[in-house]
Amino acid sequence: MLENDLNGKKGVRINALMAGAAWNFKKMIEKLKEKILWLFFQLFFRKKLQPLSLKTGG
Repeated sequence: MLENDLNGKKGVRINALMAGAAWNFKKMIEKLKEKILWLFFQLFFRKKLQPLSLKTGG
């Protein structure tokens, strides 16, 4: 808040609102990045798993 270029009480409020919006946007992008990386991993690196058999050896 010390480097606020906007003047007056409205300027401080606008700056606080913009800082909060930027923080929320950053968190949203981090979650999106995590989901995209998970999808990428699932599509390209997942090994084909054999289905489990319910038969017992005997």
